[in-house]
Amino acid sequence: MAWLLALLLLAGPLVPVGAQAQPLRAVPALTGRVVDQAGVLQPAERERIEAVLAALEQRKGAQIAVLTVPAIAPETVAEFALRVVEAWRLGRGPAGAAQAVDDGVLLLVVRDERKLRIEVGRGLEGAIPDALAKRIIAETIAPRLREGAFGAGIEAGVADLIRLIDGEPLPAPWHPAEAPTPDTDWLALIAFAVLFGLAAARRIGRRPASLLSGLGGGAMAFWQGQGLLVALPVAVGVAMIVLVLAALGAGPGARSGGRGRVWTGDGGWAGSGWGGGRGGGGGGGFSGGGGSFGGGGASGDW
Repeated sequence: MAWLLALLLLAGPLVPVGAQAQPLRAVPALTGRVVDQAGVLQPAERERIEAVLAALEQRKGAQIAVLTVPAIAPETVAEFALRVVEAWRLGRGPAGAAQAVDDGVLLLVVRDERKLRIEVGRGLEGAIPDALAKRIIAETIAPRLREGAFGAGIEAGVADLIRLIDGEPLPAPWHPAEAPTPDTDWLALIAFAVLFGLAAARRIGRRPASLLSGLGGGAMAFWQGQGLLVALPVAVGVAMIVLVLAALGAGPGARSGGRGRVWTGDGGWAGSGWGGGRGGGGGGGFSGGGGSFGGGGASGDW
């Protein structure tokens, strides 16, 4: 037996390094509610799934994400799913004084290994117990995946999960407070008072025109419900604007070689010397809310 042990010790270093430690698959970036790295979804299917998941989050606050990958060896589907949810932090974690809800769910599809996993956040383990997660995999998703209908299987599985979440009393969604939008009606009237003052300045002089336009602008602000504390500064501001602009020669019918926008008198502005514009664009991303997971859920195959 001693010679056999010595042979095994000598053969150990000859084992390829790759056979001893195969690298783990990196956790994908959370780029949306559906991350289809395996390429099993059609664009229309992906859009439909993302739409219903976004509607769920708006309605209930819970977050479901779908991830498809080609393979995850050497890990098990449960091990990989747990690494994903720990990185993505799906569901609502603690926010300020609010208590964590932990209402996140991950639906994982491993294409080449034909594995499935539903990972359930701590706060939804009552609504989606392990037994129901197992049934959704076995009865709803797996039969469709066996037929190659990945989109139909994932959509049906998501629909089952949403039905269970809708039946769970969860705290209301956390929506950021909306910034108040200013009332632009009275601002438009003040702009009109300034233009009126500039036109009147050419007929009755700068000072009388500024006084009249200031009184008019203040009255308009007060009439729009802004109160005296706003109307009086508006009156002074309009009067000063008309006085300065009229002194510079601006206004309807004015001829100015300066760098600015000048009223042409026929319904438009001309002679703009200052360029500029507002950049468009923007967009919304998707990120986890800081939820936690405790290993609840189920695995299966097809």
